[in-house]
Amino acid sequence: MANFKDMLNIATSKIAEWEGGGKHHNPERDTWTAYDDEIGGNVPTLGPGITGQIGGQDIQIGQEYPSDAVSGEFEGRLQDEWDWISSKMSKTWGGLNPNQQASVISLLHNVGADKFRYDKNREETNAYKNLQKGDLEGFAYEAFDPEEGFVKAGGKIVPGLQNRRAKERDLFFTDMSESAF
Repeated sequence: MANFKDMLNIATSKIAEWEGGGKHHNPERDTWTAYDDEIGGNVPTLGPGITGQIGGQDIQIGQEYPSDAVSGEFEGRLQDEWDWISSKMSKTWGGLNPNQQASVISLLHNVGADKFRYDKNREETNAYKNLQKGDLEGFAYEAFDPEEGFVKAGGKIVPGLQNRRAKERDLFFTDMSESAF
């Protein structure tokens, strides 16, 4: 059975790589500069996909934030996502390996728990229902498929999201005996 630390080791490196925020890191000053995530609809974003607030303050495009604050916020959000999904998927979550869990956490981190769980009509998504009942192939199709998965922003398919879903799918089906790195 996987635990949070096992999943965290995989998810932090993968999400950081896939979010693309690394170009906004200043190693000399050990800071991150918030940027405008145009794919998400002009959302102020920091480091590995952090939106909204950090330290109780709204994230401001162009503002620098200390790396330790960004890392702490990122890990805290992954913990919140872990807690949420493990409470909703209590029958299946513990049976997933750390690669599978990291893949799901990456998806949650990117689209948000509400969008993962509910469609625009406030009905549970097929991805959510399939994961909950343990239909991993059905979940993977509904979550990661390049046409049907979580690949749209503003109602349009976004190639960058298709690429990320493909990487998450690959990770989801990577056995733990294989290297995820």
